[in-house]
Amino acid sequence: MGKIIFFLYLHTYIKGKGMYKIKNKYFFLLVLTAILYSGCNPSFNDFAPNPGSIVLDQSVFLGGDFMTGYTDGALAPANQKNSIAYLLYQKFLMVDSKQKFSQYLIVGDKGYGLNFPNTNPAFYNAFHLGHYTDCKGVTSLFPLHEEIDTNNSTLQLNMNMNSNTVCNTNLCVPYAKIIDYDNPNLGNGFHNRVGNPYFYAMCHTPGISTMLGDAMKTPFTFFALWPGMEDVYNYALRGGEGETITDFTTFDNALDHVLNTLQLNGAKGIMANIPDLDVFPFFTYIPYDAAVLNQRQVDSLVLLTGNPFGFQVGSNGFIIKDSSLSPIQYRHLISGEYVLLSAPPDSLKCDGMGVLTPVPGHYILDHFEVDKIKAAIQHYNSKIHDAAAARNMPVVDMNAYFHSIKNGIYNDGIHYTADFISGAFYSLDGYHPTAQGYGLLTNEFIKSINDYYHATVPMVNVPSLPGIIFP
Repeated sequence: MGKIIFFLYLHTYIKGKGMYKIKNKYFFLLVLTAILYSGCNPSFNDFAPNPGSIVLDQSVFLGGDFMTGYTDGALAPANQKNSIAYLLYQKFLMVDSKQKFSQYLIVGDKGYGLNFPNTNPAFYNAFHLGHYTDCKGVTSLFPLHEEIDTNNSTLQLNMNMNSNTVCNTNLCVPYAKIIDYDNPNLGNGFHNRVGNPYFYAMCHTPGISTMLGDAMKTPFTFFALWPGMEDVYNYALRGGEGETITDFTTFDNALDHVLNTLQLNGAKGIMANIPDLDVFPFFTYIPYDAAVLNQRQVDSLVLLTGNPFGFQVGSNGFIIKDSSLSPIQYRHLISGEYVLLSAPPDSLKCDGMGVLTPVPGHYILDHFEVDKIKAAIQHYNSKIHDAAAARNMPVVDMNAYFHSIKNGIYNDGIHYTADFISGAFYSLDGYHPTAQGYGLLTNEFIKSINDYYHATVPMVNVPSLPGIIFP
């Protein structure tokens, strides 16, 4: 600042000795302009991390797979270190150096993801982009993974490793509903399909510990919570089969119990709400009317079946079973219904799935299921906001933010959209974000913390985090 003023003064003095003089009032305006310009461009050296009205000497984190760093369809150690929980901890550490963090890291570099539908093989490794030749002989980059049988010895060893001595501060568990936070059966493993394999590996005492109980073993002063995603999206990801949406009364009571417990010792916190269904490429990438037929194919259908569903040349809705109909319980998918990204593409392209045979229910969401999902998200979000307001804590509006991703945003020169693979925000499973996506979401948490608690927690440098890796 001093250099700018000195330069202007020297320039004025020299001009005054030469061909013309700059009047005093002009000199004053130049100096004022320099001051204002300098004020609009503060130096980053002046930034001082500050906790504001919260205490950040110890935090705990609770939530489901979006808080764990679950990416490319699996939980892997490298991605756990880019999770919202871990990224928040790193930034909190810049505010209070006493901050401590502990989490269970999954064993195995390729990670382990739950298979949908939930059948054997129950697990697979993380997706990676590779060259794949489809049933029509077309080769392209495609998300690939390796399936792992439940009885695989390496899986058993890696998922069973547990020291049973560490009190983790990161108690975020993939696919854990809010009703699971205080459920000791969650740590019973996966052999009887009752427990959760991830919590079995990370909990303090399997079969006894709960997510909430283990969190309370740490004398924390701040918590970050993202509840409710799994209570509705476990159902959505399975096409509404083999899973239920948590009923509203149970959800309300469970959330109140979790929040009341976390605030027993006066801790402050933050929560996030739930995004809508149509922001995720997992549900929107495959169009409902992607049964595209030419004249020859339509003629063949007429000869083979009589074409009872009236398939036409061009785009057609896939055929599904609808038990609400009578006497024929089959119909076309319509706008507002979804084919899930988990549907086998070669079966849709070449094997007649959706044309000669209906798309199985666990690969689609019909309008009955979509209505249930929308109603649950609306209720859960209303409860989240009311519960937060009653406890004087902020809510991160993830629903609005995910819609902004769908519309497209720029961050440090990178364009993020909801486009599958090319959009940079979503990982190869079409539902969970990339590490950069998690960085963006972490910054939304930080913005809300800074705004509500008058803090200055530093932001995540998003471009420094990994994106989708191309071969």
